[in-house]
Amino acid sequence: MSEGVVYYNVGEKMAVRLAVSVHTLRKVYDGPITILSEGMPSHAFCGPIAKRYGCNVQDTVFNATEGKNTTYLNACLVGEHTPYDTTVWLDSDTTIHRRFDELFEAANRNDFAIAQFADWKTKHKKHPEKLSKIGGRIECWRGILPDHWLQRAIEFGPAINCGVFAFNKRSSLVRDWHELARKGQFDSFIPDEVCCQIMLAQPEYKCEIMPQHFNCSCKYSDPWEDDVRIVHYHGRKHARFEGGHPQYNSDIWYAQFQQIRDWEIVQDYISKDRQLRNNLKEWDKWR
Repeated sequence: MSEGVVYYNVGEKMAVRLAVSVHTLRKVYDGPITILSEGMPSHAFCGPIAKRYGCNVQDTVFNATEGKNTTYLNACLVGEHTPYDTTVWLDSDTTIHRRFDELFEAANRNDFAIAQFADWKTKHKKHPEKLSKIGGRIECWRGILPDHWLQRAIEFGPAINCGVFAFNKRSSLVRDWHELARKGQFDSFIPDEVCCQIMLAQPEYKCEIMPQHFNCSCKYSDPWEDDVRIVHYHGRKHARFEGGHPQYNSDIWYAQFQQIRDWEIVQDYISKDRQLRNNLKEWDKWR
């Protein structure tokens, strides 16, 4: 049975973040990596990244979704494009710090595995009769998916983030994900993620919730804890710098960026990353 890590890239704005993530991944993982690259602008830097780190680049055309939230929804099709029997998906805005074999193991046990996001819950922690932020996102799917699905999802407990997940080719959740997520394409916040949150609560889908250190939020968790495997800089938090200080533990990301900063391909694409471009002078003064 083949196992490997998959990234997905379209466009140019994630180029430096992808390079940093693959750079950190290769420090702890010597297995197969495939970058699903869509379009010529993406191929231009995915090729050099793959060559430097011994990855594969797969020219991938999704052509399944158009309009709002296209990139999010295309990610739901990873099951159709992964070359592996068991896959770990990584967002480009991650840094990898320790081995994560347990993700592959969990996906083989239960078809789909995903980490809890910080200590967030689907119900309000102090006032269970109220909706949490995640519960409110689920509620927005009222009329899109069955009411009993939404109620199960609100009662589910752990909230998740789709920046890191694992699955095998048996996964019925991954099989059905895109079709269901498209139903919320125009009316839902991050439709792939909220749809996944709802699907996890349904008994027909086998899944396993992993500890948060497999997808550690740079803002809402503690990325300095000893057992953190993967740090996620969700929402452009990888290069935040305000008031003379790094924000959201982004100095962890910056330290890895510094290790490959002089590489020509990184220099060529700094300007495409607005957060990095706008803050780099401040970062360099701080250093």
